[in-house]
Amino acid sequence: MTYGVSRGARDGLEYRNGVDAHHRPLWKWLALSRWQEWYTSKLPYLSVAALFLAPPDTPFQKLLSMLGTVALLAAFGYAINEVADQDTDLSAGKSNRAVGLPGYGIGAFLSGTAIAAVGLTFTWAVDPIGVALVGGVLVLATAYSLHPFRLKERGILGVIAGAGAQWVVPVFALSMSQPDGWHQLVAWLLAALGLAIGVRYMGVHQLIDASADRRATVRTYAATGGNIQRLIVAALAAEVALLLGVLIISWPLSFPAFIALVPWGIQELIFGSSRGHIFNRLQSYDYAPLSEYYFFLLPVALAIGRATFSPHYLVVVFILLILGWCYLQMMVGEWHSLLKRRVTSR
Repeated sequence: MTYGVSRGARDGLEYRNGVDAHHRPLWKWLALSRWQEWYTSKLPYLSVAALFLAPPDTPFQKLLSMLGTVALLAAFGYAINEVADQDTDLSAGKSNRAVGLPGYGIGAFLSGTAIAAVGLTFTWAVDPIGVALVGGVLVLATAYSLHPFRLKERGILGVIAGAGAQWVVPVFALSMSQPDGWHQLVAWLLAALGLAIGVRYMGVHQLIDASADRRATVRTYAATGGNIQRLIVAALAAEVALLLGVLIISWPLSFPAFIALVPWGIQELIFGSSRGHIFNRLQSYDYAPLSEYYFFLLPVALAIGRATFSPHYLVVVFILLILGWCYLQMMVGEWHSLLKRRVTSR
């Protein structure tokens, strides 16, 4: 489950169908950030990037600042896309969290998250390039959503731009937690892996929304007839090669990451067939291939690896457990169902 819950469950969480959220001032601003769509995916993956790229002696508070920057960038990017999509969402019959919010409040939210993201970068970036890259994420996210660029509707470029803003440029920004961090081969491999993951998930998103986008005349790559299925399969193939490259190049730091492959492999071996055909899983958020590894097992393993040298990193472990709780529930639930069937069949 790419975002930790099924599409239907996420829709239920999102903005409560635009009704009772209007009576909850704090909730409606949180809803504008669409946090349910990134806190169990982009945030954990970029935590992986931070844990790989931050120097070994990085205090855990500094790493938390890095993750705070990522969260603010995600809030900005998703909010500005929500604001830009108000008319098209209305045409497609979809709810939109920006509808009914005052313009001055939206402006304050967007400027506040952008300024806070840049400001927080000064607490961990050792080079102005890091600040510039964070600014680049904001610019790219804006160009993706707003006219005159509106990269979202520029065919395959829209898929790449969305993945770049969410999964790629932030990796390079995080690499600047040490001097010339973006020169490291592992930084480029993590960014390339992020691009492959991002393209795959952008493809799934566009595939699911293609019908609604056609009704609203939103010209995404999938809505205009692009071969999105082939793109998704190619992205997964690239992911496997790039993930292997990351783990090999970053050895021995990647030792916990190799260990984390064991429970993922066992889970996939035993329950893979019951999750559905791989090609069906590739076109859905539910049981998306490698999701529990990328967004739960891998970040938690890397944080535990750091905690063995610096116990304060147990705070990071705890946070990542919370972010990945849905994957843990899914994995434990599969074992519980299996054991229950075994017991009842006796």
